[in-house]
Amino acid sequence: MSDMQPALLTRIDSVTQELLGKKLRLAGEVLAYDATTALVILRARARDGGEGWAGVLVDVSDCVSQWSKPWLRERFCKVTTVGYLERAADTRLPEMPPHVRLPGVLDCGLVVRALLVSSARDLTMETWDEAIG
Repeated sequence: MSDMQPALLTRIDSVTQELLGKKLRLAGEVLAYDATTALVILRARARDGGEGWAGVLVDVSDCVSQWSKPWLRERFCKVTTVGYLERAADTRLPEMPPHVRLPGVLDCGLVVRALLVSSARDLTMETWDEAIG
């Protein structure tokens, strides 16, 4: 039986321990992917409006298929994802591209277990932010 609980529209910089166990819908750019652990770092600009980035770890092991190639191979590809926020144990971060730094806000103790990841090439993050307030 599928879980019909609605997902909470959430900004990446709002992902905290208070949301543990909640079903979240997030949008951001795929910064890095590790095929061994199936972990993605998803990032979006932090709410403070500065140059800072926020990130979240997403376990995509249940979502990777032959149709995933565009969002897995293309750096900074925009995606939306739905999944449950859980505690992460002994998390190894995906290797970062040499010219990119880790987001300033990234809690390695939390991971979103993705149920669905969809490419969102036409989504602007400004539109997403306005839509979720």
